Amino acid sequence: MLFPNRSRFVNTIRRPLVGLRRPLHLVPLIPSPGPQIVPRHVKPPPIVRRGPVLGTDLPDAKNKPPPGLYRNVGIEPFPQEAVAILTAPVNPDDLDIDPAKGWLYMKEQAYRDRLNRAFGEEGWELLPITEFWATDTRQVAFRTYALLVNGRFISEAIGDCSIAKSEPQEYAERRCEYVALLRTCKDVGVASELWDRSVANRLKKKYFEFKQDEQKKWAWQRRTTAQRSW
Repeated sequence: MLFPNRSRFVNTIRRPLVGLRRPLHLVPLIPSPGPQIVPRHVKPPPIVRRGPVLGTDLPDAKNKPPPGLYRNVGIEPFPQEAVAILTAPVNPDDLDIDPAKGWLYMKEQAYRDRLNRAFGEEGWELLPITEFWATDTRQVAFRTYALLVNGRFISEAIGDCSIAKSEPQEYAERRCEYVALLRTCKDVGVASELWDRSVANRLKKKYFEFKQDEQKKWAWQRRTTAQRSW
């Protein structure tokens, strides 16, 4: 006999395996043409990834906003005098334009002057609430800032800037602060008309023109007073 104790051998095969936490599954050799079902416990890979942390002036930021930052949101409106200063029309002398792309914007100092007149030089601040981050390719730096007025939270925005190889990293960090400043000021009405494309195009047409410079290159330049027209 090949199996002298055949009944014992068969019982051993049919005996369930001990110590397995989950049953075994058979995988077909030919995959099914039907839709594939992804188990719930499997998480998709993240789409956006953060790169290395850049140098920061926050000693222990841990990428979290300060405690109590949003405690006094919307408890009282601004004084009417401050609202009138913030929502005043843009002064054409405060405007500037990107010579190559034609993007119209208000100068950084103009934003700060507007806030100083509305709340005082020590009545507001642009508080960084996260560290400086960079993308994996280290081509873009970004950081989150919050606009505070008399210690009260008003708005927050992310400031971002491209990191050029020929420029120091400090320039990109300074640019991030300016971008966050203009984005938070939009929420309080400062230069909000520049976010309207029709208004921005009308201002650009009146105060700027696309012409050749001294080096015979086409670029956007400011018009002289005699050249201004609608």
